[in-house]
Amino acid sequence: MLLIDLSKAIEQRMWPYEHPLAQISHLQKETLYNLRQWADDTEIADLRNSDAKDIGDLIHMNEKHGQAIRDAALSFPTVSVDYALRPLSHDLLEVCVHVQPQFVWNNKISGGSEPFYVWIQDEEGINILQWRSVLLRPESTSFDIEFTIPIGDTIPGSYSIVSVSDRWLGSDNSQQVPLDSLIMPPQPENHTQLLDIPFLQISCFDDPALEQTYQPYISTLNSLQSHAFWSAYHTQKSLLLSAPVASGKSFIGEVAIW
Repeated sequence: MLLIDLSKAIEQRMWPYEHPLAQISHLQKETLYNLRQWADDTEIADLRNSDAKDIGDLIHMNEKHGQAIRDAALSFPTVSVDYALRPLSHDLLEVCVHVQPQFVWNNKISGGSEPFYVWIQDEEGINILQWRSVLLRPESTSFDIEFTIPIGDTIPGSYSIVSVSDRWLGSDNSQQVPLDSLIMPPQPENHTQLLDIPFLQISCFDDPALEQTYQPYISTLNSLQSHAFWSAYHTQKSLLLSAPVASGKSFIGEVAIW
């Protein structure tokens, strides 16, 4: 986060601790001066939720200047994040992040797009576990991002979801994700060891018509097919085959049909 803020500070030619609305070029210098003088610590969200007169009084100016500040705050690019947790296995957690724009699109400020980064970091905020880039456009309403996070033997106390603009200082948000009540599935038993069996011949169909159909293409089943043949051909049990491409899974599917 620090490196991103320093990079944006150089691009915007302003200090990171200055008020974020100082990046809005169409605000008058006098308005920005009074904003820094009287409301430098006021958050963007507070300015959005205030009316023009109250903002004018806050910065010691009239309602017209207060309206200009409020309009700039409403157009300042920010997003909100929400999340849902979905354990996939005993050591994999899926975090579904819902990203929604929280500003009124202004072409003078945002142009045709607004790039944001969204990432999940560890409890200490030191390591980024996974990250995604999000490109908002005028017609964008929301985005759903799925992060798959490995979980060790000990479930951490929390994660953090961070969203930050690639262009604007002060347009960042952090959402805490407590994991205290998270229940992960139990660790499965060890996988069944491979059987020491020879490769089956095509005659295993015990059907001359099927043997004749497959004879031009295959004469001997490979290891995966030999192990799965009996369950697929002779039983009605559900069967899951996880193997690389071109390892013979489609053949076992046909066997199950026969």
